[in-house]
Amino acid sequence: MSDVWRLLSSTSFFEKLCASESDWDSVLDGREDEGFDQLWTSHHAALLATPLTPEMTEGITRLREHAFKEVFSISRNADLAGYVSDDVGLIAHHMAVEAPASWVNGLLESYVRGEFPHEPFIR
Repeated sequence: MSDVWRLLSSTSFFEKLCASESDWDSVLDGREDEGFDQLWTSHHAALLATPLTPEMTEGITRLREHAFKEVFSISRNADLAGYVSDDVGLIAHHMAVEAPASWVNGLLESYVRGEFPHEPFIR
């Protein structure tokens, strides 16, 4: 999870992410698209089947809280902050259990590029 902390702590990571779009309502609607939602939900369900240690759970919770607070303080958009926090949790869980490469890696790659993932992509 230290890789996720490094990414989230990098200079202006959240500022760049929040500045990457001008119409957040449309972008967030894309997250509700059946294709994206199904992919996200199925990967989340698969990861939930892999138990975490209490330390992992605590680390993921801290990452999610940090992401939510940072995005909300910049954007004042609770929905955006919630989605980013959920994504960070999914990515961190994926990395913590050393899951094989999957769609979640594409989600992470979007964030690394400074883009908020909102369209289905195949991995």
